[in-house]
Amino acid sequence: MKLRTRLLLMLLSTSLIPLLIFSGVSGSAFVSTSRQSIYQLNKDKLEVAKAEINGMLEKNFNTLHIIANQPAVRNFDIENTKDVLLGAKKANPDIIISLADAQGQQVVRSDDDALINIGDRGFFKQAMSGIEECVSDILVAKDTGNLIVVIATPVRDMNNNIVGALQASIGLSQVSEFVTELSEGSTDVYVLSRQGTVLAHPNMEYVQNQEDFNSLEFIQAGLAGQNATLKTANIEGEEVIVSHALNQQAGWLIAVETPVAMAMSSSYKLLNVCVAMLIAAAIIVGLLGFYFSRRFTKPLVDVSSIIKTIADGDLKDFEVKVNTKDEIGELYHSLKTMTENLRGLVSNIQSVASNLASHSL
Repeated sequence: MKLRTRLLLMLLSTSLIPLLIFSGVSGSAFVSTSRQSIYQLNKDKLEVAKAEINGMLEKNFNTLHIIANQPAVRNFDIENTKDVLLGAKKANPDIIISLADAQGQQVVRSDDDALINIGDRGFFKQAMSGIEECVSDILVAKDTGNLIVVIATPVRDMNNNIVGALQASIGLSQVSEFVTELSEGSTDVYVLSRQGTVLAHPNMEYVQNQEDFNSLEFIQAGLAGQNATLKTANIEGEEVIVSHALNQQAGWLIAVETPVAMAMSSSYKLLNVCVAMLIAAAIIVGLLGFYFSRRFTKPLVDVSSIIKTIADGDLKDFEVKVNTKDEIGELYHSLKTMTENLRGLVSNIQSVASNLASHSL
């Protein structure tokens, strides 16, 4: 291997290896930090979603509790109860409130739809058993056929005996509108029922089709009460970061989902810029290494050529452009002096030989 090649490799290795190590370590740390930041951002969005959904449920339950404690409601004064429900409807236009007796027969509603019997509904039975805050599974409304969830609370008479139930029906479309408002950019907020089916989602087709999300790896753990943030695949097979938490009161699984490609896009762009800069730096280092190795070895190559000429017996004068005062310059000048001395010595030998030859004649 030529000296120039060895010198170039030495320059490249001493320059690029530390650069590559630094770039690899810093790049890995950057990606890891970015991923942690995105995980934390997803968790923060989940906390906001939890607070908003908990607030929605709390607000509606507070409305029911206030109404259930009204004397007209406790005494089943239908006319005055209707006025109370109409007043509540003005403040809460997104819910339909109705009062049912102990047999589950609705006696008054906040709207003008038909009165129905809810005695077979699970939420009604829970309310009649004394559970203060009941949340139903996803139901098909008997009067409209729409998908709804129902919250309910017991109604007690003046002697504190349970005599009926007060319910509020919430359409899934309204809950989906609510989570759509919470979703922003590429992030989706959605809610799953106790059975793992879609209760609310920005994509209404999932709600209307009651899409089953139980095939996703985090669903069972989430419904069991394990809150976590992880990288996984969503229902469409896209790689996403999911944060999920269980609302214990309703049994709803609240999830915040962000596609990895979108979440890491800015980080990957910056990483690509760093890689491009690394490649550019490697090219520059390579060109500089080639230039300096050639400049450093050229005088040595010239001197080597002169030495070969001298070894062949040619002591002619030579001139090499060496302007440096370093060891290479000293080598050149010493070689030049040696050649001149050899040339003088050979000249003297030839002169002596000629004299001897003339005397011998």
